[in-house]
Amino acid sequence: MSNFWTVYRREFSAYFNSPIAYVVIVAFLLVMSFVFFLFMNFFSNPNPSFRPFFENLFSFGFFCLVFIPALTMRLWAEEKKQGSIELLLTFPLNTSQVVLAKFFACYTVVVVAVLATLSVPISISYVLPLDWGVVFTNYVGILAIAAVIVSLGGFTSALTENQMVGFILAVIGSGILTFIGFPRTVDFLNKFHLGDFMAELGTYTHYQNFGKGLIDVVDLIYVISMTTLFLILNSFVVESRKY
Repeated sequence: MSNFWTVYRREFSAYFNSPIAYVVIVAFLLVMSFVFFLFMNFFSNPNPSFRPFFENLFSFGFFCLVFIPALTMRLWAEEKKQGSIELLLTFPLNTSQVVLAKFFACYTVVVVAVLATLSVPISISYVLPLDWGVVFTNYVGILAIAAVIVSLGGFTSALTENQMVGFILAVIGSGILTFIGFPRTVDFLNKFHLGDFMAELGTYTHYQNFGKGLIDVVDLIYVISMTTLFLILNSFVVESRKY
């Protein structure tokens, strides 16, 4: 277990030993705040609400398509480029444990960034009464979806030694998972009788219940299943380097 935490600390500190974590977290907070307060016309809205903070296409899309892939692109690609992946795999840990350590290190950075945005609802609460139960489920939902996207990003990073390629693959993968759940996409796919089925595979579809203040077992099962699937695929890709 101590070796697991060694890898975890190594990965987590790597984010903050370079500007990447600070730049990405600050950019995330600024973009989310800009979109919410200015682009979504919060101040001019006669019935302002906090719900669009994560629910709107721009914020949710930025979170899934830019923010998380920017963090996951280095997870394995950097190890491959530097040739340190072989050394890492000599640790007295099996591959799945190394994959989990990297996953949780990156996920912790995501959690820190998301919780930093609590400054937004807290500031809003001084001028607008908020339903903190709904705010809570919104944050649970976005952190749940984050687990899926982080595991996907780890998998795509393991496929290449080029960080930019890993980023692009993560963007494409998370883009597919996000947009297959959007109403227009579902309506189009329903022409082929696939819309409702494909929507259930999308992250945005399952986030909707969280956004409404509901924590549904089906949505939790989806998050756990998809996260586990991508972690297993990640392990298979890394394990294949041993042979």
